[in-house]
Amino acid sequence: MQQEVTALGFKIKKAFQTGVELNGTLADCIRLNLSLCSASQVLYSLKAFTCNSPQQLYDTVAQVQWETIIAKDGYFSVTSTVEHPTINTPLFANVKVKDAIVDRFREKTGERPNSGPNLESTVVHLFWRMTLRRSSRHLRRNAGKAWLQKNSGSRSYDGITGNGRCLPPDGTADPHSSTRCVAHQQSLLKQPCWRLTGNRLIQNNYGFMHILGYDESIFEDAKTKLKEQIIELPSLKVIATDISQDAVNISKINAEPRA
Repeated sequence: MQQEVTALGFKIKKAFQTGVELNGTLADCIRLNLSLCSASQVLYSLKAFTCNSPQQLYDTVAQVQWETIIAKDGYFSVTSTVEHPTINTPLFANVKVKDAIVDRFREKTGERPNSGPNLESTVVHLFWRMTLRRSSRHLRRNAGKAWLQKNSGSRSYDGITGNGRCLPPDGTADPHSSTRCVAHQQSLLKQPCWRLTGNRLIQNNYGFMHILGYDESIFEDAKTKLKEQIIELPSLKVIATDISQDAVNISKINAEPRA
């Protein structure tokens, strides 16, 4: 992932085992969502602060100007990663965040957006973890999921090129295909009909599309630039095998073209 991010012209602020941190704008999130092959999601950080109790969490979240981020007649959901002795279940932390956002809206606008488990609109993600020196937590707004959801998609291939795109070699073999995630990724990247037609590589719905101030022209411009990078290789061969016959059968089903 570091190689991909750097190739796109971004400077990495911090790298860790599961991802990287960098400074950027919401427009950069759009570009990262469409361009990264090895990321499962892109999160846009709103606020970081020390927190030692659910009440402190609520009070601090309520100070964020949510009315400038989420439409008052919109919809949002809350997810979290929580490891703190004051919280028995992440669901309780989710409720505190949701209540803080709703109460802020009621105070400032007299109205409130709807909320629930649906992740197809604005998603607010809470990261709250105890450290050795202090309890630190970060509040992040989900800027949209990248198209590749499987961690296996982050395997290193010669196809990660200097321009930041995943362009596999003319032949790809995956000896441990399972349900063929990696092989599927490699083949789809070579099929323009999949690249830009509302499929799973470039979606028609991202979290950033539901944030106030979203500029659709930035998204369309990013899609156009990606379309210009498409390379057709009619003779491309992708070989995927697995010891499990069930996995092979599922792979065949997954390989069928979708409308």
